[in-house]
Amino acid sequence: MKYLFLNDISYLLHKRKKIMLLLILPLLYLSLNKIDNLSSFEVFNLSMGTNINMENYLVIELLIYLFTICFYLFLIIDIYTKDIETQLDLIFLRIKPVKWFLKKGIVFSLIIFIIRILQYSVGIIILIYHGYQIIISDYLYLFMIDYLYILLLQYLFLALYMIGLVLYKAKKIMYILFFIIFCFIPKNILSLQNYTITIIILIYCIFLLNLFIIKKLNKKIFENL
Repeated sequence: MKYLFLNDISYLLHKRKKIMLLLILPLLYLSLNKIDNLSSFEVFNLSMGTNINMENYLVIELLIYLFTICFYLFLIIDIYTKDIETQLDLIFLRIKPVKWFLKKGIVFSLIIFIIRILQYSVGIIILIYHGYQIIISDYLYLFMIDYLYILLLQYLFLALYMIGLVLYKAKKIMYILFFIIFCFIPKNILSLQNYTITIIILIYCIFLLNLFIIKKLNKKIFENL
């Protein structure tokens, strides 16, 4: 597991450093805006796209939300497939695919946690620099549901991506299916704080689905990457 973690971190820092720098874009917007009639928490949500009212929203707010989701969806496919594409023999001669996926899941969740908490930390520092008063508990609650929300979308997308690899002709259908599901998923992350347990259960179920797919169809998945 330590090897997987260090390997993934090294990969992101060396092979994907330019892409990782895109994470500063929401923070850049935050650093350039001081809105006197809003609280620090409201400004933070506005800049991170975590409290979108679909009936009344700013375009920049929606763009930041969509950028964040697209970034993390790209990240899960990139991180999982790079092992298969570049280190198939090295890894899978020593470990079974199911065990690899379990360890990879823990490592990946930790990496996403680190990336997101760094974003939040820098964002809070920027707010403090602008002279805002910070109530840490608000940000902790938001971070928890935001983190789970991202993981849910990532593993749902990964499941459909792997099914698309197996059913090669249905690949586009899987993307369309995800888009349809995504349209019905709430976009206001902050409003989901009362559904934390439900989201955790959904993540667990989808992760088990991914595990089942890897166990039964790993050869076809590896062949079609």
